[in-house]
Amino acid sequence: MKKPWLNSYDEEIPKSLGELKSSVVDNLRRSTEENPNHAAVIFKGKKITYRDVDEYSNSFANALISMGVMRGDRIAIMLPNLPQTIISYYGILKAGGVVVNINSDSSKREIEHIVTNSRAGMIISLKINIDRLQSIKERTGIKLILTDLRQFFPFKRKIYKEFLARISGYYRDVKFTGDILSFWSLIRRSPSTPPNVKIDLENNAVIQYTGGTTGISKGAVLTHGNISSNVEQVYLWFKNIIGKKDRVIAAAPYSHLYGMTMALDFPVRVGATILVLNRFTAKKIVNLAKDFSPTFFPAIPSMYRSIIHYLSFYSYDFSSIKLSMSASAPLSREVQEKFTSMTGIKVIEGFGLAEASGLTHINPLGGTERMGTIGLPLPDTDARIVDINTGKELDAGNPGELIIKGPQLMNAYWDMPHETLDSFKNGMFYTGDIAVMDDEGFFTLVDRKKDIIFSGENRIYPREIEEVLLRHHLIVDAAAVGIPDKLKGEAVKVYLVLEEGKIITGEDIIKYCKNNLASYKVPAEVEFLKELMKTADGKIMKKEMTE
Repeated sequence: MKKPWLNSYDEEIPKSLGELKSSVVDNLRRSTEENPNHAAVIFKGKKITYRDVDEYSNSFANALISMGVMRGDRIAIMLPNLPQTIISYYGILKAGGVVVNINSDSSKREIEHIVTNSRAGMIISLKINIDRLQSIKERTGIKLILTDLRQFFPFKRKIYKEFLARISGYYRDVKFTGDILSFWSLIRRSPSTPPNVKIDLENNAVIQYTGGTTGISKGAVLTHGNISSNVEQVYLWFKNIIGKKDRVIAAAPYSHLYGMTMALDFPVRVGATILVLNRFTAKKIVNLAKDFSPTFFPAIPSMYRSIIHYLSFYSYDFSSIKLSMSASAPLSREVQEKFTSMTGIKVIEGFGLAEASGLTHINPLGGTERMGTIGLPLPDTDARIVDINTGKELDAGNPGELIIKGPQLMNAYWDMPHETLDSFKNGMFYTGDIAVMDDEGFFTLVDRKKDIIFSGENRIYPREIEEVLLRHHLIVDAAAVGIPDKLKGEAVKVYLVLEEGKIITGEDIIKYCKNNLASYKVPAEVEFLKELMKTADGKIMKKEMTE
């Protein structure tokens, strides 16, 4: 197989990982041994050292083991980005358990599907979610381990916030019983010594459910070897840029693998400090930059759009940030260029998916990055472009389905053998993404295979239309979808979000598109929305919007 991307690697990046020896748990222990008093986490101004994180997660692991948790048992985490999320993650892994990530904003239906499908025995969440979880507990028998948002607040802030919560009615006083347990009590009453559990790289570590935007949500089963391979690939890519003196903004959600890899496992691998944000706002990023001088910002596209809008009205100082990254959803070139021109911060785009532990491609850092592309396959990652009908491998420059293979790639979907077989052919995983590779091995996403619009004899890629729309000075977000058409089979409809307070008509949009697109790509319908429906990691939910 031809691998032209290897010649485009930065000089210091090896072509292969070599032998993998460390799990993410080993990475935490090593960083703790090397710098026990170094800040692993800063949350709301409170410093939590590597020793703290290691010992808290030991205690939580020992608590789980005392409750009968055995190797391979599934335990769900349904928390925003918090110190408790980090402690739970490492604690479950140290106990030999398997982390099942659930987005904290999930609906009852979504939560129950994941709990039922994974057969998770416990779920760790916030007290405020007790009403949502109570009925699920009654139907599934799952145990609840509950914590409070303010658990790791600095003392004065905690007292003040508790006072406000009580007078506003937001405070929830939960009665702990045999199957509703206190997260903090479990830690306090359990020893902080390392649990006597051997972790093999072949053991399951995480079940990551796909966003479910194209059907029923599937659980990608990832081993310790898969997860730590991806962390090591990222480490090799960034090791000369990001180290233990750096401060990484953790705004991308931990409930998705991109956030978990880039804003948790990778910073711990290098011994850096993680600046944890439980909920993203552009204002919080500006304040974080002012107070803690972050140096690395792995984000998702919707965050960049919010920051651009915020910076149009408020002053800021991002001089400490030397590098930013975007993945999880396509980043429009318009947003990338505007963010860089406003802040001076280089944005490196990458690509990944749940089935591949987070990341498969990243742009190089040595000045050869290509704006608008997702970059190059990571070390030991194979990638090809094949015809969506015949499966034949295509030459450079021709769009087709992106298929991949690598040590970070899952072996199966949890309890879904047919879906697993459908996704793999000859050891390669079929991503469902349409992409094109150039002669030097840089890959560019064209669209999702399932989002292609078939209009008469024409094949229309929605992302091309969206890129054109996002260049319009009044449009801040756009989504193009296919709708039924009696003559052509499908026609184009676009959903648009305008700058606040601005007005433009659908006729104006269609005229703009006629001047910038081929006639068969021009929208037949235009609908304006206050915001587009998106998953927590920034993917547009086109199917749901269209329905």
